[in-house]
Amino acid sequence: MSVRTSLRKNKNKNKNLLSVGVACLAVLAAVPPGVAGAAPAPQAGAHNRHCITVLEKLAPGERTSRVAERKCTREGESLAQLRGRMVPRELLVKYWDGTYFDGDSDEIRGRDGGCDAAGYGVPDMGAFNNRVSSFRTFGTCNSVQLFDKPSYDGAQKTFEPPQSNPVQGTNGLYPFDNRADSLWLRAV
Repeated sequence: MSVRTSLRKNKNKNKNLLSVGVACLAVLAAVPPGVAGAAPAPQAGAHNRHCITVLEKLAPGERTSRVAERKCTREGESLAQLRGRMVPRELLVKYWDGTYFDGDSDEIRGRDGGCDAAGYGVPDMGAFNNRVSSFRTFGTCNSVQLFDKPSYDGAQKTFEPPQSNPVQGTNGLYPFDNRADSLWLRAV
């Protein structure tokens, strides 16, 4: 075989290899990410959902605190980032759906400051109905009354000093672990 014939064959092989490579790239470009190849890296956004609810103090004779503001974390957003999007308010109580202060959470904050004897009323815990497994009180809010029905109805349990902070798990919340639908916070 002559040198010329050998070069022509190598040139054809290179063209064929180049064609195969381009075809592979075209196929890979058409396949959605994560379908072919290595498993995708875990999402940084795989996290618990955290909310902050800001309440107004009860006016005389009222039983429901008006929600002044409520925001929850977006996909991939941390609780610290959420706090940065809101005006700082006094933390009253924080509750979690996990037994040991973990999982999804809601921070209840007072637009008008801490608790007094009237306190703050939450007649419907919304997404946290029948989910609270642990909580902590802050500042002057040292009494938490949980109800197993909305609008402060049904069976109830009150947590007051020294029992009120922190309360966790089935033993601590018994018989209210994953049962609370409404709550009342106040200073005693």
